[in-house]
Amino acid sequence: GDGLHTALDTKKSPGADFASSDVRPSAAQVKAANVSAVFSLSSGFICPVANVPIIKDSHQIRFVLDLPLLVDMFNGNIRSWTDPRIIALNPNLPWSSEVQDIPIQTVVREDESGTTMTFSEALAGCVECNQPSAISPGLQVAWGAPRQLSARSNKQVV
Repeated sequence: GDGLHTALDTKKSPGADFASSDVRPSAAQVKAANVSAVFSLSSGFICPVANVPIIKDSHQIRFVLDLPLLVDMFNGNIRSWTDPRIIALNPNLPWSSEVQDIPIQTVVREDESGTTMTFSEALAGCVECNQPSAISPGLQVAWGAPRQLSARSNKQVV
């Protein structure tokens, strides 16, 4: 990955004085890396990015996805951009021009990632969801979304 593993790998960055990660390293990782100090600095934000064909090339600036929708998208329960729940949250979009289902394709990390850990913890901990999430948080996750594109590193995800 780009974060935790690189931050702890002093051979890749000799002489580095500071590195950061989305996930706090375990005591064993800190000891193995011979790191002098680990401390929590701040909380980060993860911003899902959507490429929705209905708003492509438009000046539309308002598109809403809430956490329960994201959970269902990554669980595989919502598979189309024309799902009634997405349409209900976005009545300002020209849905009447769309006559077909537009499948959702998720892009996920294939390698271990602190960002994946943080994102999967948020989805798994959704208190507004009507049913428990099938997502098990981790550095690598078996997502339930049926159409997935796996990418290695953050650079390939976005």
